[in-house]
Amino acid sequence: MSIAVIDNVLEVEFASPAENLVGFEHTPHTAKEKQALEATKHQLASGENLIRFNGANCRLEDARITVPQSEGDHAGLYASYRFHCDNLASIKSISVPLFASFSGIEVIEVQWLTSSAQGAETLTPQSNELQLQ
Repeated sequence: MSIAVIDNVLEVEFASPAENLVGFEHTPHTAKEKQALEATKHQLASGENLIRFNGANCRLEDARITVPQSEGDHAGLYASYRFHCDNLASIKSISVPLFASFSGIEVIEVQWLTSSAQGAETLTPQSNELQLQ
């Protein structure tokens, strides 16, 4: 996951092996696999439920979910989000509750950048909050 803060805009990009999110990495073949993929895409598209801002009022402006078409064994899912925040300077942290929604995710490597700092952290189900200050 990467997070960039520019003025009042917060951009988030997230990539994961499909296995972590839907339970398989190949192109869906069965109706059950196709349904699982569509449900996951829908869930990821509601970025406001997967990323929470502590100390700032942010609204989702755009969400893009990409599912590469591949016959290979290692397909992934990619999500990008753009949030507009009214008071971004007051943001203290970002919670990433993806672990509760997708039990296949064990860790999330995060790189972040603001106008005054940058850093990298590893989030886990027990520690899913990114401190930005």
